[in-house]
Amino acid sequence: MLCGGAADETFRKPYEVARDIIEDTEVFGKEGIDTTEIFARAYDKVRKAGLEAHFMGFGADQVSFVGHGLGLEINEPPVITSRHSTVLREGMVFAYEPKFVFPGKGAIGIEVDFITRKEKLERVSKTSVDLVQL
Repeated sequence: MLCGGAADETFRKPYEVARDIIEDTEVFGKEGIDTTEIFARAYDKVRKAGLEAHFMGFGADQVSFVGHGLGLEINEPPVITSRHSTVLREGMVFAYEPKFVFPGKGAIGIEVDFITRKEKLERVSKTSVDLVQL
């Protein structure tokens, strides 16, 4: 995440929550895990931080998923949401992108891509998830 100048205080906590969601998913995810469980773990962190109103959009623009499959189509299964159960299978690739939107101020989030393996998620995004302030 790049930020022009120092990050506004509004974005510090949401950034830390997004990072925690990414790190937790990287440890928890693997073949056989249901995507609804991944979403529930992420949303639990959002709820504990009191950021539900800003998670994955705001108001009418809020979406109900935090990730989507990558492959022949840009958006394909698995969809990481509470509404559609998909059990991860080895070789599934997905973009995982927890973000928070604050109208009039901006948005902050992290996006990484994972490949599902038998015993873990392999992170294929090699860029840092650190907040870079220019």
